[in-house]
Amino acid sequence: MIYADGSVSYIGAKNVKTKGLAEGRISREDVQRLVKEFENINYFSLLDEYSEKGGCPFYMWDGPNASTTLNIGGKRKDVFHDSGCLAGSKSFSSFPRGLAELENLIDEVLKSDQWIK
Repeated sequence: MIYADGSVSYIGAKNVKTKGLAEGRISREDVQRLVKEFENINYFSLLDEYSEKGGCPFYMWDGPNASTTLNIGGKRKDVFHDSGCLAGSKSFSSFPRGLAELENLIDEVLKSDQWIK
């Protein structure tokens, strides 16, 4: 979880380096950068799920997945994204456009490797 003031809470469950609660901090600029990227991909207009169950033009098995949530201005949106969700059978680009890049940016800003690898 990333809060508006830049505080971060991480909870590791299994198959990660850090199990349980860990806390950190990012700059307010990084918080704003993340919010801007949520806005750039029109996060609130995305489907709730992109997986083998639906939302994918083409699906490939056995990819990792990510769940993201944005809670801002009294609005909340959750999106489950299976990385096997692709734009097409001949295009191996992630679908929907921009969501995987947002997920990667979150990991980059949080330096998630410190807790998961």
